Amino acid sequence: MAKELIGTIKTPQMEERTEVWAEEQADCWRIFLLDPDENRQDTEHCAKSAVEALVLACNIWGTEEWDLRLADEG
Repeated sequence: MAKELIGTIKTPQMEERTEVWAEEQADCWRIFLLDPDENRQDTEHCAKSAVEALVLACNIWGTEEWDLRLADEG
């Protein structure tokens, strides 16, 4: 299974930034969050490709509230 780092998010409720990842699964790219302690939080968000997962993440977390910062690879 391939994994791609999309970027990081941070809100006032979070002490540290949380990574946003996309992981290739059988039928889609599943988006999940990974906190600094490496605790994984799966989301219901799924895309057909890594690029679509990046766009989806921007639509979901690309607000001032979430402060999405894209990874260099993104």
